Amino acid sequence: KYDEPLAWEEDGIKSAVIAIGEGMETMEAVRAATGLPVQPMYSSSLLQGYTPPHIDGVTPDNTFLAFFADKDIKKAGEKSAMIAIERLTALGYQCDMLLPPMDIPEGAKGVDWLDQWCLTGSADFPENYIL
Repeated sequence: KYDEPLAWEEDGIKSAVIAIGEGMETMEAVRAATGLPVQPMYSSSLLQGYTPPHIDGVTPDNTFLAFFADKDIKKAGEKSAMIAIERLTALGYQCDMLLPPMDIPEGAKGVDWLDQWCLTGSADFPENYIL
């Protein structure tokens, strides 16, 4: 079962945030590093079609979707996240795509946020997404 988005109310406006990405282990690393609730997708196809859950009283323009994408040589992770982001942004959602800052090692096909977590812990995760 996926985590429920983190929702809050400030000055009478309800907002919510959720982290989305490909792979259970990757998103467990995101949860450990940031404290954010996560919704892991099991494939890039599912990531492309991601639809956020309905949250009572929270409009899309106050729903923040953080896509923790894989950094691949062929850019498959980025492309999948961008397909979802373009569709969801057109519906009014606030979306960010976040890529691991580490370089892709020689001979590897790519890196993800689990690789980043194993290398540096939470140190190189985006500060504005750490609770």
